[in-house]
Amino acid sequence: MPKNNHNPAEFLKRATDVSLGAADKARMREALARYTAEAAPVRVGAEHRHLYRSPYTFTFTKPMPVIVALLVAALLGGGTSYAAQGALPGDTLYPVKTHVNEPVQEALAFSTQAKADVEANIAEERLSEAEKLAQRGTLSTTTAAQLAADFANHLQKSETNAHQLAGKDPASAAETDSSLAARIAAHKDILEALSSENEDAPAINGIVASLTAHLAQHGEEGIASTTAAQLPDQAFASLQDRAQSRFADAQDAVKEALAKASSAATSSVTAVFAQDAQAALTNAKTQLDSAIAALTAGKKADAYTAFVASMNASAQAKAYANATERMNKGEEHAARKGESDEEHGNATSTAAREREQEHEHGNATSSEMRSREQEREHASSSDMMQEQHGEQDGAQEHGD
Repeated sequence: MPKNNHNPAEFLKRATDVSLGAADKARMREALARYTAEAAPVRVGAEHRHLYRSPYTFTFTKPMPVIVALLVAALLGGGTSYAAQGALPGDTLYPVKTHVNEPVQEALAFSTQAKADVEANIAEERLSEAEKLAQRGTLSTTTAAQLAADFANHLQKSETNAHQLAGKDPASAAETDSSLAARIAAHKDILEALSSENEDAPAINGIVASLTAHLAQHGEEGIASTTAAQLPDQAFASLQDRAQSRFADAQDAVKEALAKASSAATSSVTAVFAQDAQAALTNAKTQLDSAIAALTAGKKADAYTAFVASMNASAQAKAYANATERMNKGEEHAARKGESDEEHGNATSTAAREREQEHEHGNATSSEMRSREQEREHASSSDMMQEQHGEQDGAQEHGD
């Protein structure tokens, strides 16, 4: 009987040599992904039964799908998860994006503010996906309805967290609500612009209608000016920091977008969005300067209003800048495809001409060969006639 090896180092070495085959990994991915979508939440509270609770015991309060998503993310590896970030509905990696990456982001958001921001970003991503598909002309009404429903789901989660935050930090809650509303308004404008020159207009208009209804119901919310006047100085210092940070972030995004879109035609959608991004950024700077001046003068209500307006404008500027980059990439891709198709067409025409020339050359060669064959046949006939004449002359001489 072999002797047990209790050497930890040797045991770990043998453990690291164990690996799964490709087929086993594929089956595990499929099973975990299926369980992520179908599993029930982990039981919490009174339903938990422990024979002995150690002081080091802790309880998972995340739903089971989120825990499984973390396991799937670890199994897939960073490369697959990263590649899935740019996936669109219909792509192979899109389920990884929505059922693995995004639940992991939600699971890692611990504060109420972070949860509101993550849900808002996921909701906005659904709108960006709709815009990308609309630009390609592949946004179906079914996909649009699914994206709109998923957008509404994450939007509701973001608003719920923002309202919970209002009791602790009303300024942050108001900023989250109004910033999200500003981004929604920007995406509404972007989708409307795409709808005006797109065959997928019915699908796009369905999403636009839901955004219009949301903005009409909620608007760009913020706390009342009377409440703003009661906020402590520390809250205004935080507002100023956030407004300046958002402006700087938007400024970088707009600068990069304008540089990439410099070659776009002035009448293109890309150029229009670039102009909107620049206008929103200018407004953000104007509102930021006004807010700082009002705060210096002790006009807290005016300062709060201007700070929120600046952050909203910065959010819109970034949304337009991101749309500018997406549209520019799409137009460049379409242009390259057109050039490739033209080159392919030219190559096909050249090949056809070459085949035609070869065919003509073949015909000429065949004609030439037939002519030579006829000449040989004629020469043979002449020789035979001469030979016959010679034989007749010989016979006549012999008779004489």
